[in-house]
Amino acid sequence: MRVRPGITGPATLKYRDEEALLAAQDDPERYNNDVLWPDKVRLNRQYVQNCSFWTDIRLILKTFTR
Repeated sequence: MRVRPGITGPATLKYRDEEALLAAQDDPERYNNDVLWPDKVRLNRQYVQNCSFWTDIRLILKTFTR
């Protein structure tokens, strides 16, 4: 399945404070490589496998309500 990039998604919402999270790490690059990136990939793959119109609506609402 091909996925077009968008402005929001599950990983974007979960890590919207990514800059602060990385700033709090002793080794931000390693934390990104070992923790953040694999989780973002997992979240986005899960989204692609289960995408639906209503999932997209929920994501859009969460984007604007937090």
